[in-house]
Amino acid sequence: MRVKLDINKAAALGWLLSVYDFPINYYCNELFYPVSSYDDENILNYFLFMVLMDYNFPDSHFYGYIDDVYYSGSLLFWRLGKIRFDDNPEFFSLDSIASLKVDEFRSMFSIGRIYGVDLLNLNLRVQILREVANKILKDYNGSFYNLIDASSNYLYCNGSGFIERLSKFRGFNDPVEYKSLLLAKILFRRGFLSLNDIDNFHVPVESKILVFSLRFGLIYLDDEFMDRFLSGLITLSEDYALRIRIREGLDFTSKISKKDSMLLHDFLDMFTSHCCKFSHPKCVYKCDEKCSLSLFFKCDSNCLLRGLCRFCGTDLVNRIHKPAIPDSIYY
Repeated sequence: MRVKLDINKAAALGWLLSVYDFPINYYCNELFYPVSSYDDENILNYFLFMVLMDYNFPDSHFYGYIDDVYYSGSLLFWRLGKIRFDDNPEFFSLDSIASLKVDEFRSMFSIGRIYGVDLLNLNLRVQILREVANKILKDYNGSFYNLIDASSNYLYCNGSGFIERLSKFRGFNDPVEYKSLLLAKILFRRGFLSLNDIDNFHVPVESKILVFSLRFGLIYLDDEFMDRFLSGLITLSEDYALRIRIREGLDFTSKISKKDSMLLHDFLDMFTSHCCKFSHPKCVYKCDEKCSLSLFFKCDSNCLLRGLCRFCGTDLVNRIHKPAIPDSIYY
């Protein structure tokens, strides 16, 4: 197995993005996130447990309609979570989650017409939720706020920073720190977390950014590893090798672009949601003229990165898709 970072691609991406202004995601869309008028502790717990549970929601298998609006994958999960939060914010309290029953969690998926719930392994999810809630109750005197306060505004600080403290919890112990970094970003943007070491923030790397990085050419795989990736099945250790190398490359892209890693993540999250998607990537299929990217970039209904992307418009773009990683609870 060999994973090679193309530093020239990382630099080229940085130079291209340096001339654009990105919209900042403050995680305030009321369809998915609580408004600030709610109690701070309730909002913190909502983000903690929603990020913790946001894994393995495939668009093709988990989908449905709420008020006649179609949602799938992660967006459907966040929409359902927000509806439950609006109905009962205390559902996300530490005490409630610490004693959560599977049927109570399942009821969150009973709104509208939802398909694929039986594939979600709700028993395991409830086990993880209860484990994390009980650990916070025990170790941080019953408040997630206390964990944030104990981190003293650091992501990393000799084992006591925010990321390091979260890494003690199941589901947040990803060696590439995807969920921990994402949660830190959300809480920072919402004003719940201050950071003295914001330069230590890395782009949170999950499957969307992994697929983009392979298509774009940020990383190269040897032929044997590429064949196995295209077959759709890799191991946890291989997933780590891919994502940590991508994270290193995007650190360099951030420096070249003079955009901090949070802002770079805003772009990548938007780009992989609208243009370089798992299915129907826009370099292969017709671009939607109503795409929200056109509000910020002059792409003329073409991929913004078409002049730099290694596999743009080729059949391989379709073949590079989200791999299956047995037993992963990280994304």
